[in-house]
Amino acid sequence: MADPKPYSPEWWVTKLKPKLDAQAREVARYESYYDGKQPVPLALTTEHYRETFMRMLRDVQDNWCPIVVDAVEERLNVEGFRMPDEPKSDKDAAAIWQRNSLDAEAELAHTTALTTGRAALMVWAGADEQPEITVEHPSQVIVAYEAGSARRRAAALKCWSDEWTGATMANLYLPDGIHKMV
Repeated sequence: MADPKPYSPEWWVTKLKPKLDAQAREVARYESYYDGKQPVPLALTTEHYRETFMRMLRDVQDNWCPIVVDAVEERLNVEGFRMPDEPKSDKDAAAIWQRNSLDAEAELAHTTALTTGRAALMVWAGADEQPEITVEHPSQVIVAYEAGSARRRAAALKCWSDEWTGATMANLYLPDGIHKMV
């Protein structure tokens, strides 16, 4: 099979999917630390050492990851919005925030960002042309930026497993539209 044409939807998927898979593994690793499931040190890989030392260490194990993350997250609260020279926008932004349940969802985004070093939110115009914002898990979303820019997005890929069929679903977001794939 020939290589896909550069910057085509197929090309973007072949470039972004392996990066997303690697990112998902990294995210899972950090979340396992947060959940207190650290890997067994290499020195304890033999059965004898594992039995001997894990018995001794069991009583002195503490998982500080959630304590540190949660202590910071508890202090991250959006109090309001200030738009210079546009006071009406302050209320509009607050209404968008509330309509999208971001008062509750922001905590999830903050905790995920503090735990994994990544957070993703998607913003688009909903059916009523009002902004819709969703918090996405960083194991499912990756963004590619234009060369030389950390702000101008070239493409984004979201992949997930359909809970009903088990199929892997993908949405590729490009400037010319959204490409949906199975």
